[in-house]
Amino acid sequence: MKITKELLVDAFKAARDAALQADPGEDCDTGTCNMDTPILRIPRVRFALIQEAAKEAQLDVSESMWLGKRAIFLYSPMFGQALRRTMMAEAAKNALAAKGLDARVYYQMD
Repeated sequence: MKITKELLVDAFKAARDAALQADPGEDCDTGTCNMDTPILRIPRVRFALIQEAAKEAQLDVSESMWLGKRAIFLYSPMFGQALRRTMMAEAAKNALAAKGLDARVYYQMD
């Protein structure tokens, strides 16, 4: 699959919308505090292009190494700090995967 800016914008908007739809509300934020965040593996695509797409989708991204490979952290809406955040991160990841991207969730407990 060819990764274009248009595909990324569409996928990022879908992730944003899915995260917001999955928000269970403040009363569902139980469990361990965490830093769960959707991540992507997008080889051979300039980070500047990914940043442009994220900006157009009104989201932020960062680039880091994860398990020895480049990973793109996508900061979709994630409210709360426990189960609520996890549910929203997983919904965003599922939306990204549905668009054909190699999406995962970075799980880290505090």
